[in-house]
Amino acid sequence: LLAIQAIQDLEFLEHTTKVARFVGFITICFPTENVKQAQLAATVLGRLAKIGGALATDVVESEAKRALEWLISEKDVHNRRYCALLVLRELTTAVPSLLFQRVEQFIEAVW
Repeated sequence: LLAIQAIQDLEFLEHTTKVARFVGFITICFPTENVKQAQLAATVLGRLAKIGGALATDVVESEAKRALEWLISEKDVHNRRYCALLVLRELTTAVPSLLFQRVEQFIEAVW
């Protein structure tokens, strides 16, 4: 995660294949009981979504869908719910326009 975070701003991340591969590596980190790992993974995912260009839409859509599923169906699995909230926070911060359509789902899932 630290390596991906360190190289995110380089030009070669404009290649969607590499961004997709990095997103795959990051999502392996979820869910985890390690709070720092979850926070770092969510932060890196948010930054990749922000610089991901055309791929950002797909990344945000799939990760938001997964996070909302975890919030709705995993009421007793606190580490999944926590990771889901971290992911949604970072994606909302990075690309708010892409998550606007899911606001109602998010509010229902949290309450």
